[in-house]
Amino acid sequence: MTRSSTEAEPAALSEQLDQAKTVEAAADLVVGHCAALGFPLPSIYLERGGRLRCTAYRGYWQVYDGLPAGAGVLGTTLQTGEMSLLRHIGEHPDYIRAVPQVVAEVCLPLRHAGRVCGVLNVETFDPLTDEQVRAIRTIADAFECRLGALGGPPAEDSAELLARYGYELACLDDAGDIVDHTLSAAVRLSGMNSAGLFVFKGEDLVPASVCGTMAELVGELPQDTLRQLADYVSRATSSYASGDEPGDGFEATRLLRRSGVESLAVIALVAKGRRQGVIVLVDERPQPGIALAIPLLELLASISAAVVEAVGLSAALQESQRQLAFQATHDLLTGVANRGRLLDEVSTQLSALAPGEGPVVLFVDLDGFKEVNDAYGHRTGDQLLAAAAERIAGSARSSDLVARIGGDEFVVMCRRAVTVDEATAVAQRVLDRLANPFHFEHVNATITACIGIAAAAPEQSAEELIAAADRAMYEAKARGRGCWQIASD
Repeated sequence: MTRSSTEAEPAALSEQLDQAKTVEAAADLVVGHCAALGFPLPSIYLERGGRLRCTAYRGYWQVYDGLPAGAGVLGTTLQTGEMSLLRHIGEHPDYIRAVPQVVAEVCLPLRHAGRVCGVLNVETFDPLTDEQVRAIRTIADAFECRLGALGGPPAEDSAELLARYGYELACLDDAGDIVDHTLSAAVRLSGMNSAGLFVFKGEDLVPASVCGTMAELVGELPQDTLRQLADYVSRATSSYASGDEPGDGFEATRLLRRSGVESLAVIALVAKGRRQGVIVLVDERPQPGIALAIPLLELLASISAAVVEAVGLSAALQESQRQLAFQATHDLLTGVANRGRLLDEVSTQLSALAPGEGPVVLFVDLDGFKEVNDAYGHRTGDQLLAAAAERIAGSARSSDLVARIGGDEFVVMCRRAVTVDEATAVAQRVLDRLANPFHFEHVNATITACIGIAAAAPEQSAEELIAAADRAMYEAKARGRGCWQIASD
């Protein structure tokens, strides 16, 4: 681009800036002035919605935009409010390269009303001298002055606002947060002061969230009114009323107008072709400009519905993974640990503790279960096993592990260093609780148990320790029902 000789004169910059009618025009003058002075890659970024937006530049074919605070040299300058001077770009670990030949960079914060609101950035193909840095600082000061006279950076426009809210929605993973954020964005985009998001639950529409000065009215709308509002957008994507037209509507709109509503917008929530609900926006003031916001509101609703759908699918996947992990380590009938997890836990305890501090294992075999199962059927038998497992788990300490390893065989592993006396106390509680009658619908059942107790020995494996407790259980069974026996070895 060819530039006039006056464009390169520093003294002329302030005069030119005084003629700039907009912030964008002033920013363009500044980067043009920098380029005329021989700086190949100047740019001005102004903060809107928490992100740096490129307002003017020279020399780049492609620019970065929407940088958050802390991202790269520009974001760091915005965040700290301090000049960033890289005499060699390798000095900054987060430098974002846009042009391969860049050697040095200086980034100066721009302030308005006492806060950092943007940056003036200059990249060069040669090292920067102190004189050049001072010249760039002078240019930044001149732009700041004109920025203040023009009232500061432009406000975030509707498209930028929607882009920011869309990004923020995509970062959320809680349905409630998504709903609240959607309503906040809808109110901001529409200019309405109150909103509600309603989701289908069967045939009814239930409020997921409401906000604003008319939140109570919105949250208590009758089902007939909500269904009629939803019917407005069953085939269209939105419906609105500005409040300044005479005319009449259906009963739903008459109710709202009798309640003081002067403006109304209804936006469909649709994901994968399925109606999920509606967003209802109201205001007691006329909003003749609502039509301009409708396309943005429709896009917001689409983003919100898609994110909610994705979060639901993600939650379902996570729940499925949790169920698979549970099934891999637990007995599905009783909910206690299975044999595989028991062996893993016992092995871990044996390897982690010093000799003599290993776990103590209780091998529990139910007496009388087969008779109940044969007499009343497998359904009652399964109920009995599940109830017995619950009682055994209730008898164990909170740190112990209960597992089912066979038909009516359970194991209690007493974790950590534990004395045999502590283990026998657990065994006695198990016997006492199992001795109480079980009641299932019209069936009363009574069972007992025999328990073998074995403490870990040096160099013993998990299988060997459980087998020792199993042998002790048979010694107890030889003495009769409802007793425990400590392994003789």
